[in-house]
Amino acid sequence: MTCKTRKLCVITVVFFFLQYSDSKSYCEDLTEGKFSFPVIHAIKTHPDDQQVINIIRQRPKDLEVKRYCVSLLEKFGSLEHTKETMKKLEAEAREEIVRLGGNPHLERVLDELRNWESL
Repeated sequence: MTCKTRKLCVITVVFFFLQYSDSKSYCEDLTEGKFSFPVIHAIKTHPDDQQVINIIRQRPKDLEVKRYCVSLLEKFGSLEHTKETMKKLEAEAREEIVRLGGNPHLERVLDELRNWESL
């Protein structure tokens, strides 16, 4: 698996968990205090706004706090940035697969990962 494909996989999983508010694991990265791709973007692009970093530090379990954090990520453009980055990484990974002579199994993995677009 190429480096770009691994990055795409990780970012896709994070994005997936941000979308499912009914899931027990909804925003599990927030509860675990992890700095996921969209969280890092929000903190970097809005360094004067401490809300996201403060929520991460709290390691919230409360669903409403997590939803509020996701609303901040949306407001700061972090979710859109994540989607655009995923599209770019997918295109680069597909180009790399072609450059290396093709790999139908890996192409199917990328096809499955594309399901995030329907969220």
